[in-house]
Amino acid sequence: MKRFKLLGVIALGAVIVGAGLVTWATPAQANGGPHGNFTLTTSSCAGCHRAHTAIGPDLLKSETVYGLCTTCHAGVAQTDVVHGQQVGTGKTLNGGGFEQVRGGAVSSSHTVEDLPVNGTPATGAGTAWGSQDGVGDGGVGVQGTLECTSCHNPHGSTNYRILRDASTTAKWVPNDPDLLSWVSYQVLATRDDAPNYAFDVTTQADCPVIPSTGTTPTPTPGPGTKCMSRFTSGVQSVTGQPSIIDPLKGMNAFCATCHKSYLTMSGGPGFNSLNTPEATVGPGTPTRIPSVIYPGTQDALDGHGEVARYRHSVGRTKGSPPKQPLRFAARGNDPNPPGTLQYDAMGCLTCHFAHGTNAAATPAAGDTIMPGPAADSALLFYDNRGVCISCHQTVGVPATVTPAPTNTSVPPTNTPTATPVP
Repeated sequence: MKRFKLLGVIALGAVIVGAGLVTWATPAQANGGPHGNFTLTTSSCAGCHRAHTAIGPDLLKSETVYGLCTTCHAGVAQTDVVHGQQVGTGKTLNGGGFEQVRGGAVSSSHTVEDLPVNGTPATGAGTAWGSQDGVGDGGVGVQGTLECTSCHNPHGSTNYRILRDASTTAKWVPNDPDLLSWVSYQVLATRDDAPNYAFDVTTQADCPVIPSTGTTPTPTPGPGTKCMSRFTSGVQSVTGQPSIIDPLKGMNAFCATCHKSYLTMSGGPGFNSLNTPEATVGPGTPTRIPSVIYPGTQDALDGHGEVARYRHSVGRTKGSPPKQPLRFAARGNDPNPPGTLQYDAMGCLTCHFAHGTNAAATPAAGDTIMPGPAADSALLFYDNRGVCISCHQTVGVPATVTPAPTNTSVPPTNTPTATPVP
């Protein structure tokens, strides 16, 4: 088991002077709060560190990273990641929660170190499913210790929600060939992010109703159908062509840092993960990359071993409304494009929470456990496979198995001729 503590944050610019801390660096910062843009007279350092009396590694004033982060992010700061809600509004956080979501206990999570699990602090040891390309990790996935700082840089970042960027050169597990490197300016908050880190599916401002067009079903009145995740997706729609995805930009690309083999573009389900056909685009459009961006095999712990896999497209746009609200990111990489921002890009967070979910996990008929390598609710946004049916097939109308009877009467073949009345 590989182990990596990513919070080597003192080296980012805090230097010990006497009994206090002075910050010399001024790292970029994507969002508000105490995490970055420090001045020479800042008092922020002491919010997390003690120069001579720390009780945790990296001079932390808490024993663990999760314990430190949740001194603020459990109801004090606006983003309550423990309960998965925005303080003051009660709206569900974009990332969900580590211990509760929507008032219920989580059924799956990114289980960071020290997270209480059935009353016992978690070790944080876990596997990044889909991280492999058949090199170095037996096709199952990279193993390591997960902490809040595995994804976030508490000293500031160029990315949305202080997600890790290239200012931190290390990967989650150093030098692992199956992990990608952090990228600066990868995920950007759009110009209409207030910031809005939360949403309410019943609020039109968060999830506006998309009217029906043609054969598209009319959304149910009331709750919206496309919740707006106000960050860039890295997915661009080209007129008359399948969507084009930038494998280094957008939230999908950030998730692919550890889950790279799941990063597929429009058309991906038609090709297995070892088949990477080139696709053409029209004149003047961007060069399209293969559907399978990081080819390789995977052992999904389903009994089939390490083989090529077929994967749902991640990088694509969706014009029609889903049957129940789902979250869509801003199209493209430009957070300030001319005209109206289009929130129609699908991605990892359309179907999944990042921190945790309380979705039910009921095995399908004939199964005893949930599918997938983790055999749990897989951070899904809705119970069971509600995210699947939101876009696929029809709900509420039973399929016609056999032709319906016409009820047309057929005269008998031996009908006697009536005798005329004299």
